[in-house]
Amino acid sequence: MKIIENVFPDSIQNYIESFCFDQNFPWSFLKDSAHYSKEDYPSFGHLSIDNFNIVSNVGMVFEIPMAIISDSFGLNRQNLIRERFGMYLPLANTSLHNNPHVDMQEPHNVVLYYVNDSDGDTFFFDENKNIMERMTPKKGTAIMFDGKTFHASSNPSSKPRITLNLNFVT
Repeated sequence: MKIIENVFPDSIQNYIESFCFDQNFPWSFLKDSAHYSKEDYPSFGHLSIDNFNIVSNVGMVFEIPMAIISDSFGLNRQNLIRERFGMYLPLANTSLHNNPHVDMQEPHNVVLYYVNDSDGDTFFFDENKNIMERMTPKKGTAIMFDGKTFHASSNPSSKPRITLNLNFVT
């Protein structure tokens, strides 16, 4: 696991945050944030790159920030197979974390970028799905980990939690 705080200058961090909180950002409702559970962990998402293809204008807007993230972690920008934004809203009486999952079966690296400060932690699990580590979202921080690592989001208690999830094939 590699963590980079302030992966972008403040001006880019603020731009990304205001862009994602803009009323015109194209969020879609998801009944389950990870699509793998019989339980409902609702969230909002936006898929901007899928299977190496830009599928929304949002993907074009983030070309330069994605190049910065790729370079910062020593990843090949051409290996970005998926770019997905996620927004998790405060919910009462929720589980400690949402459904543990891996994003895809192919070997890959995940880069998770925290768009804003929030208390909705990200959890990381061992192969038996025991919690190994947890990270509290801090605006401007990006974390890279092996895509085979089970991980889970959690819902915040006071304000929305927005992340940018990037999958790079290896």
